[in-house]
Amino acid sequence: MLTPTVWLILGAIFIVLEITVISGIGFLFAGLSAICLGGFMIVNFVTTHTLADQIAYFFFLTIIWGVALWKPLKKLSNKNVHKYKNLSGTEAVVLEEGGLQAGRVGNVKWSGSILRAQIEPLSSVASIAKGETVWVHGQHDGVLLVDTVKPEHK
Repeated sequence: MLTPTVWLILGAIFIVLEITVISGIGFLFAGLSAICLGGFMIVNFVTTHTLADQIAYFFFLTIIWGVALWKPLKKLSNKNVHKYKNLSGTEAVVLEEGGLQAGRVGNVKWSGSILRAQIEPLSSVASIAKGETVWVHGQHDGVLLVDTVKPEHK
């Protein structure tokens, strides 16, 4: 059986993982669940006698947090996706350490903002060095599609 302190520490670790390393797979929900379980155990709202009981409560709370936060987080992330509409034909500078690599998402600086970007799938280049100027050809799901050549506008 794990102590409440262990659950609180696990919750913090899960949230840090979500923010820094592995975002988007539910560590936020797991972290909040672990913190709630630790808090519930401290105030004796939940009394568990076995590790299996704790794990069952943990998964139940994870589902509750997932259901409660899924739509608000999705709405929040979609709001940022459409923040910049017509960027095609504008310039950006590659910030990604090691440059941008084909098929991988990296970062560029566009008009003072750091945005996610990847090399345009139809591009003839496989990599673009850090500090190099690129042209925005469009965007897909909030990721700028960039290339070293300026797009042609009709």
